[in-house]
This record gives sequence, structure tokens and C-alpha cells, in this order.
Amino acid sequence: MERKIAEVILYFVYGGLKELSAYDDWIKKEVKNWRPGMTYALKCGSDGPDLYIRKGEYGVEKLDPSIQEAADVCIQFKSFSHAFCILIGRALKKRMRSTMLLYMEMWQIQCHLHGVSI
Repeated sequence: MERKIAEVILYFVYGGLKELSAYDDWIKKEVKNWRPGMTYALKCGSDGPDLYIRKGEYGVEKLDPSIQEAADVCIQFKSFSHAFCILIGRALKKRMRSTMLLYMEMWQIQCHLHGVSI
């Protein structure tokens, strides 16, 4: 059941991003700066659903995760249970929150070093 819920959430994440990339100035500017064909992935552990998107000719496009092999930028959770907690907004333990914030800060630094805008 949790996997199906996560799939539905990712469906709406994609739909929201697609709509925002057409109407929200900040998101529109961000997507415009992506190079054509740039591929992004959100992987929910090894046994969870994945979301692959890319900048296509007409904006943000969803790709089929069953045939997509790689992405230019990938955000991957170690486990589906952690990804599920994030997707549904479940409160995390204090230690996990501080660890997650540390990883997010490290990830931002790595992305800036590689020239990826976040």
C-alpha cells in the first residue's frame, strides 16, 4: 500500500512541477536554465518508485523509469521507508532530521561545485 501511495505522490510532484514550470516565474527561469535533454531522477530506495524527468522541447517531460538507465542529476534515498517518510511529510526523529539537514547541505555544496543550480 505504501508503494502505491508513493507512486501517487510522485505523480502529483511531476504534475505540479510541470504546471509550475509553465506559470511560476522562479520555476520557469530554473527550467529554462537546464540544458536541453538534461535528465533528473528521484529514486525512492532500491524497491520504491522512481521519478525521471527531463527538459524537452516543450518543457518538463516525464520519462518511463522502467527503460531509463541513468540521469544527469539523481537524488536517491537509501531506503524506501525513509523516502516514504519524506514524501508524506511524516515527522522524523530529531537525530534523523539533523542528519538529513547535514546531507542536504553537503548535497548543495556538491551541486554548486559541479555547476548545477538548485
